[in-house]
Amino acid sequence: MGLGSQTAQFRPPSNVGYGSKADVGSRPESGRSRSRPATTGLTTSFERPPAGISRWLGNEVAMNKPIAVVQGAPTPLVQDLLRRFVAQLSPEVRVAGVIEEPAVASGDGCSAGDLWSLEDGRRFPLLQDLGPGAAACGLDAEGVVSACEAVQQSIRAGCDLVVLSKFGRLEAERSGLAQAFASAIDAGCPILTSVAPRFGDAWDRFAAPLYVILPADLGAIEAWWQGFQAHRSPSAEAVTPA
Repeated sequence: MGLGSQTAQFRPPSNVGYGSKADVGSRPESGRSRSRPATTGLTTSFERPPAGISRWLGNEVAMNKPIAVVQGAPTPLVQDLLRRFVAQLSPEVRVAGVIEEPAVASGDGCSAGDLWSLEDGRRFPLLQDLGPGAAACGLDAEGVVSACEAVQQSIRAGCDLVVLSKFGRLEAERSGLAQAFASAIDAGCPILTSVAPRFGDAWDRFAAPLYVILPADLGAIEAWWQGFQAHRSPSAEAVTPA
């Protein structure tokens, strides 16, 4: 079943209270200076592809897909690539979404990363410490739910691009950020995200045929964004990164 026929199914369970932890607050007025992602210092080897990017990726039709999925690199590098792309966009481009901030190594047994808001810099915990003696961390469901609700509120307020860290196990189970994906699609917003290969079948059932797979390459993302904007509005002025 394709995504278009599934979006109506994405409703939070009655026992989940979205926004139960973080104070979402109100979205700043248009013209605001959005929170700019900082680089993480990760060493990357992303190179710009040669001219004729649509041919390099396959065909021009693929560049018109509203969802771009970045694959082909470890999660920290993909998240850094998403961060770099957003950081160079024109300030006029209204971006909503969250990306993963890497965990800070510690000797406490639980090095929990965060979901970081691209709009205002808020952090939502991904994991929680289960206490002394625990061999692993537990998922902080409230943190993920609060991040999802914050993104949904930004989408309702209006945005030009939604960047979501990934479609993973939670999203395959219609939890996690699944509602944010669905809200973006319902609002007609383009989405930039990543999908772990092991969840490829679940993603295909969720989103086919609305997505294109991109290599982990900054130039490929730029080409998709420019191609989609040109397809949607040939006179769009905010298609080129600043």
